Amino acid sequence: MRRHFRAVYQEPLEWTQQPTLWIANHTSWWDGIVMQVIHPKTGRKFHAMMLETELKKNPFLARLGAFSIQPGSRSMVESLRYATNLLQKPENTVLFFPQGRIHSLLNLDPPWMPGLQKVIGQMPENGQVLFTLMVPEYGSYAKPTLCIYHERFRLKEVTDVQAAFRQFQAAALERHQARMGDGHFKGWK
Repeated sequence: MRRHFRAVYQEPLEWTQQPTLWIANHTSWWDGIVMQVIHPKTGRKFHAMMLETELKKNPFLARLGAFSIQPGSRSMVESLRYATNLLQKPENTVLFFPQGRIHSLLNLDPPWMPGLQKVIGQMPENGQVLFTLMVPEYGSYAKPTLCIYHERFRLKEVTDVQAAFRQFQAAALERHQARMGDGHFKGWK
């Protein structure tokens, strides 16, 4: 990743031993790989739901924890069931890009694919939802700096996951704007 990013900064984040549904924006091909790299190696297992067509193009991602979903097919139910089963174990993290496809960072409200709320409804009560927003910034450099923002919720605190993600995204973008100021990242406060 060092060849492709000038720097990667992320807000501090402590991982707990609870099943974690990780929901993030999806603005580039790098997103899933970045998430796998920043995921802790302390006994937690990383899994990521990915469109079947994309996984077929990049089959090596299955070795990194990716599994497929094909929206609109009968197998979609099986993929959601598989994600739900993974989230029954405290050591598992399951990453969802609910937009399903890569969208411009400027599109702050892309449509979400169906099924995520069903997975949340079947998670154990001690489960967590972790929101992440990745913001690439070029500033005055040829390579981007990647800034990563997080917020964690206990499952029972999230009734409308899409609305909660929109609120988190707005707050994270405000924090990002304050840290970028003159075009150079100012660090975490």
